[in-house]
Amino acid sequence: MNDSLKYFLSSLFHVITRFVCVFPIKPRKIMFEVYMGDKYACSPKSICEYIDSKSDEYELIWVYHKNRIPCKYKQVKRNSLAYFYHMLTAGFIIINSGNNHLLRYRAKQVMINTWHGGGAYKRLTISPLERYRKNDFFISSYEKASQFVIQEEQNIHGRILNFGLPRNDMLINFDNQKAIEVKKQLKIGNKKCVLYAPTYRNDFSKTEFALDYDRLVKMLEQRFGGEWVILMRCHYHMRPDCKQSSFRNMIDVTQYPDMQDLLLISDALITDYSSSIWDYSFLKRPAFLYATDLKEYDEERSFFVDIHEWPFPLCENNDELAQAIENFDQDKLECSIQKHHDFMGNFEKGNASELTFAFMQRFIEENY
Repeated sequence: MNDSLKYFLSSLFHVITRFVCVFPIKPRKIMFEVYMGDKYACSPKSICEYIDSKSDEYELIWVYHKNRIPCKYKQVKRNSLAYFYHMLTAGFIIINSGNNHLLRYRAKQVMINTWHGGGAYKRLTISPLERYRKNDFFISSYEKASQFVIQEEQNIHGRILNFGLPRNDMLINFDNQKAIEVKKQLKIGNKKCVLYAPTYRNDFSKTEFALDYDRLVKMLEQRFGGEWVILMRCHYHMRPDCKQSSFRNMIDVTQYPDMQDLLLISDALITDYSSSIWDYSFLKRPAFLYATDLKEYDEERSFFVDIHEWPFPLCENNDELAQAIENFDQDKLECSIQKHHDFMGNFEKGNASELTFAFMQRFIEENY
C-alpha cells in the first residue's frame, strides 16, 4: 500500500469516526471479534455465551470477515459502515488478537483482549501500529504471562485482569455433554483420538510429514488400548499450505472452528511449541512435544520459558516419541503439571467467564 493510499484511507476513517461519534455509546452493547472476524471461537465465544445465559439486557454482536460465522447472534461485516457504527458505539469490544488500528476508539469504550495463545511459551510479535489506551484490558492466564508477554515483551500499557482464560472454563469443569456432541459431529464414535496440532512456522513442510502416523497409532494402541484416530489441526495462519495426508486413520479438523472443542475430546495431544499445552494440561491427559526443528525454531523465535521446563516429554524424532509413549506414567504427568502450574503462577479456576462478566457489570455501574 503506497503512502498516498494510506493517507486517503486514514483521512476517510477519521471522517467516519467523527461522524459516528455523534451517536451515544451504549454500555450494554458488546462487540466480539475473533481472529479479525474469521471465527466464532476462543475466549470471546465463552464470554458471549456466559453473558447470554445470565442476562437478556445485553446486545451481543459478532464481526465476520469474508463469510458469516456459525452462531445465533447478530453479525456485521468487518470494515463495513455497520461495523464502524457498532464498533464506535459499543460499550465493550472483546477480541482475541490484534485490534483494528484504523479505528480511533472513544474514551469511555472498553476493549478486552483475551489473546488466542496461552501466554509465556514462544515469543510473540504485535504490530507497532496497534495502540493501547487506559481502558484497554488484557486477560491473563498466569503470572508469567502477565509479566513476560503483556508487560515486558510488548510494553503494553493497558490493565491486566488475572482471571484465567474464559475458554478454559469448559476444560477445567469438563463439559461432558459438549464432548459427546463434538465427537458425534466428527463421526469419531467410540474411537480414541490424538490431536496433532503443530504451531506456525515459515516452512511447514519440514515437520508435517516427519511424523510417522502409522507408528504413532500403533504405539498409542499398544500403550493405552482401544482403536485410535488422528485429528490433524494446522495453525490458522497456515491453512492454505497444509496438505491433506492420505493416512487412513486421520480426520482433518483444520477448518473446525473451535480448538477448545478438539482439546476437550482428545485422549492425547501431540504438538511442538504451541501454547495449547497450557489449556490441555487442565485435562491431565497424555501430551507429547514433537519438535524435529527445535534448534532452528529456537534460533528464529526463541522461548520465554525453556522448553525443557514444560510439563510434557520433549521428543525430537519418531524414536523418541515412541519411547515417550511407551514409558508414559500418569502419576508423573500429574506431578509435572502441578509443578508447572505453580511455577507459572496459575490464575485458572474455571470461572474466568464469570469474573469477566462481573468486571464488565462493575465498570458500567461505576462509569455510566
